[in-house]
Amino acid sequence: YTKVGRQVTFSAHIQASSGVTGGSGTLEIRGLPYTAAALSSFWFSSYIGYFNNFTTYGTSANDVKLLGPIQNSNTLRFHAFDNAGEGGTNPNQGNVQNGSLVFFGGAYEVS
Repeated sequence: YTKVGRQVTFSAHIQASSGVTGGSGTLEIRGLPYTAAALSSFWFSSYIGYFNNFTTYGTSANDVKLLGPIQNSNTLRFHAFDNAGEGGTNPNQGNVQNGSLVFFGGAYEVS
């Protein structure tokens, strides 16, 4: 990551060495280096450059995106979109398999 003033830019990749067990809810990445500012009229920018081996994702009918960081947190959240808009089922731990891989990055503002 790089921090210049209040702007943080980050990039990383994660590869699962096995599937994920336990837990529930939408898949998240936690532990960004700084807490994102709490700005009521602005959403921060993040992206997935490449992902592989997530069950049921990666088609035009179910595309996965990365949202965030969530305001006033250091967390990114996965979100799914179908080819008609925001109608997909969000990824959870059950979609992560041995070898699942995601390259991601983004930028956000801190307080």
